[in-house]
Parts: sequence; structure tokens; C-alpha cells
Amino acid sequence: MWIGITAGVVFLVTLGLLFYGWLVLAGLRGCSRPAPLRRVMLIGLGLHASMLLVPPALSDDPLAYAAIGRAMSAYGRDASEELGKSLPKEDPYRQLIEVYPRWLAYGSAYGPGFNWLAKGAARTGGDNVQLTLRLFQALCLVSLAAAALVTAQAAREAAESSSRDESAARAAALVFLSPMALLEGTANAHNDSFLAVGMALFVLAAVRRRPIWAIAALCGAVAIKTIALLPLLFYLIHLCRSWILPSWRPKGASLIWMLSGVALVCTILFFWVAMPILQDHLGTTALLLGSKNAPYPMCTRSLECIPRALLHFVMGMPQASWYLGLLFRAASGVLLLYCAIRAQVGLSALGWMGGFLFLHLLVLQGWSQPWYTLLLLPLLQFAPRAFLPAMLMFCVSGPAHYALDFPLDCERRQWLFGLSEFVEFLMTAMPPSWLLWKQHKAGQLAAQQA
Repeated sequence: MWIGITAGVVFLVTLGLLFYGWLVLAGLRGCSRPAPLRRVMLIGLGLHASMLLVPPALSDDPLAYAAIGRAMSAYGRDASEELGKSLPKEDPYRQLIEVYPRWLAYGSAYGPGFNWLAKGAARTGGDNVQLTLRLFQALCLVSLAAAALVTAQAAREAAESSSRDESAARAAALVFLSPMALLEGTANAHNDSFLAVGMALFVLAAVRRRPIWAIAALCGAVAIKTIALLPLLFYLIHLCRSWILPSWRPKGASLIWMLSGVALVCTILFFWVAMPILQDHLGTTALLLGSKNAPYPMCTRSLECIPRALLHFVMGMPQASWYLGLLFRAASGVLLLYCAIRAQVGLSALGWMGGFLFLHLLVLQGWSQPWYTLLLLPLLQFAPRAFLPAMLMFCVSGPAHYALDFPLDCERRQWLFGLSEFVEFLMTAMPPSWLLWKQHKAGQLAAQQA
């Protein structure tokens, strides 16, 4: 226990140092100018290369990626098939994934684009599981470097002529030097690193006012992971509103009430009509949305976990807990529609999109994992100034919860598990929420919305 506590403290100190260095090199603390672009990339390459010294250690997801790719490349099985069925027991990937039995009941929850990448990595790695894991880490490093350079180019083109170099360097630093990119991108090899490339290409296309290419970039991201549907839907709704009703500027309160009804109806129709189809064809993806009869609410480290856990475990009302989850999904739909409709045409739409994704991940994402924030990194350069401090903090408070995993990861007592989930939620959500409240008290959020 004491070894785990010591490791957790060391992890938090290291994370804090990475956070401070990130802000300094991005020109957001200590000096007004960021480091030059070349220096940012060289420092970033050095830091990311250091993350390759050990295989992924803080998450079992990369092992699942490798197992999915192995089932496809070595045995010709479908990516969505349960790993317990698609991999024979003597397979080296199966022997390692059995350490995490829950993965044996699932297949791929990802898009065809990522399944193709996983198949290629597993074919290259062959029977060497560690080599396959290192290939995923290397692919994530290359993806994040590319995302940083593309975002830098977008920031350069969007900035005034006198500040183009600084804007490009800051944009690259916000992506490539982020503690989130280092820990969840390269070190833990999460496939959300590939989403960052898609988002960066989208930002570049949006800056150049090429909506077709912007949509294509987001569709490519959806081919990796379905969470990219959020920015895609946002952008499509925003385009439709700007083309069909370019002068429409509805009042905030009336718009929210109207959208609440629309989102609630759409949510109900989705779960009654679309859920059976998802369960038949995308079972693992549908699992993330939860079920009335699930043994526990499908949420973690999120605001909705608190009332849903009370309904499910304390009051013995699992169906009510599930319906409450639907209300959170409807609330996310309201926020998406509101931000997409209110966003003005031009670069400010990128700020609205970044604000929406941040608030969704902070408050309305039931199954909240820190690596989802990699999707947000290319939008930080264009974030509303009032939101930026909280968004930066969220990139650090997300992985901070790993400090609890060092001493408590092997605990199986239910009360301690529930307590650790609550503390992890506080560690993840409270620091950025406090910064948002601080900005609100200062009146900056209201000014930004105006």
C-alpha cells in the first residue's frame, strides 16, 4: 500500500511539472511568447520518445487493440466478434488478454479505419505482442506530431501577419507538449491520437473555408471512433443553419426550450428505434450506452454517476437510473444544438465547437475517460479565452486520477471501489469546474457569450 501511495505522489508531482512546462513553452505562463516552432517539435519529440522506453502501463486498451488486430490478421475473424471466441486459447495475445477477463466478452468498439490499422500492426508484430504494442505507441507518436504540425499551419493562416509564427508555435505546443498527449497518446497508445489528426485536418479545412474537406476530415475521424460523431454533427448543423438561415439569431432562453423538446424526442426515438439495430450490428458500441438490465450504471468519473449510483444501488431502482442517463444524453443533444446554432460563421465556430466538446466531456459524457480529451487538443488554439484556463486544466486533471490506481487498483471491496470512483470524479472534474466558476464570477463568461 505504501509503495503504491508513494508512486501516486511521484506521479502527481511529475504531472504537475509537465503541466508547468507545457504552459511555459506555449507562452501561457512566465513569458508572453511561446518557444519557436522548431524547438517545440524537438522538445516534443524528445519527451514522446522517452514515453517509448516502457510499453503501455496505465491502460489495457492497447492490448485489446492488439488482440483485435490479431484475430483479424491471423485467423480472419470479424473485428466485432468477441475476443473469447475469435482467439484460440493457445494464442499469445489471448493468454495476455485473459488477465483482463472483461475483454473476452467484447469485440471491437471502433470504426473500420482503426480496425484496419490494428490488423496491420498485429500482422507486422506477428507473435511478438510487445512489438505490436510498441508499434501502436509509434503510430500514436507520429499521429500527434502530424496533428501538431497541421494545427500549427491552421493557426498560422488564421493569425494576423505580425503574429503568425507565434500562433503556429503556440498551436503546436498546445497539441504536442500537452501532458494528455504524452501520457494518453504516446505512453498509453490510445487510438484517440488518430482522432487528433482528423480534428487537425478539419481545423485547417475550416480555416481555409473548405467545408467539403472539413466534412471529409471529420468522416475520417468517425471511421476511427464513433465519438467523432459529435464534432461532425455540430459542423453539419452549423453549416445548415448558416446556409439556410444566415441571419437567424434566436434568443438564448427561447432557443434552449425549443431545443430541449427536440433533443428529448430524438433521444427517445434513438433508444427505441436505433438501439436494437446497434445491439445487433455494433454490440460493443451499444454496450457503452448502457442497458436497463445492466448490473451497474454504464458511467465512470462523471457527474451523472452520483445520482445514478444512488438510484441503482441505494434505492434499488436500476431502470430509473438508466432513464436518468437518457436525460443526460438529451441534455448533451441540447447543448450540441444550441452551440451549433448560436455559433457565428467563421473562426468563432471553432471556439464554439471547442466549448461544446469541453462541456460535454466535463459534465455530460457518462463513460468519461481522460484520453477522450485528445480530440480537443487541436481546438485549444481557437478556444474562447474565458474557457481556455479550464480546458487546459482538464488536460491535466483527467490523467491525475491514475494516482489512485497505484495503491487501489487491486482492491475489490465494493465500498472502496465506489469511494475511489467518487474521488476520481472530484480529481477530474472539480479543478476545471472551479476555474469555470471563477471566470463566471469575474463576468468573463457572460462577456464571451455576448
